[in-house]
Amino acid sequence: MVSVRIEVLGVDDLSRQFKRIAEHVAGSGLRAAGHAGASVILEGAKENVRETFVNQTGALENSGRVQQERKNRTNLVSYILFDIVYAAVHEYGLLNQVITDRQRKFFWAMWYESGNEMWKALALSKTYTIPARPYLRPAVDAYQHLAIKEMARVLAEEIKEEARRSTAAVTIRGGGKLNY
Repeated sequence: MVSVRIEVLGVDDLSRQFKRIAEHVAGSGLRAAGHAGASVILEGAKENVRETFVNQTGALENSGRVQQERKNRTNLVSYILFDIVYAAVHEYGLLNQVITDRQRKFFWAMWYESGNEMWKALALSKTYTIPARPYLRPAVDAYQHLAIKEMARVLAEEIKEEARRSTAAVTIRGGGKLNY
């Protein structure tokens, strides 16, 4: 005959601690993980900007940032923003844009100042096109798996840290007799 008695003490404390850990993860843990994942993609996009737009001012690269918006208690969205006026034009391009009088005056002034025939050609044109030079979409494609891994790593750290703070004590007492 085999008989074993197991008594678990402190289950209510453990349950409360699990709930506290879950609340932490839904709050600051989720925020930290979302920011970490979006930052991986942001850095990839900034690298793409440096490679695509050599010898530029750096304004596009420096405008990149992560912004977060909480939709509800357990839903957080992390955005990767490049909030400079021409960011979307470089990402998606601009097709057959009509040249305004103000632009035409600028093009003539630039041609007069530099002698560069490109400015004269623009001044004489009715429209212009700026080709797409994507930097963000390729970063999402290239770094999404790394971003997910980074989010998982940060979430695991947040859970571990919160569990370390836990004061729950669970005791398992056992006893019995095994007969063969």
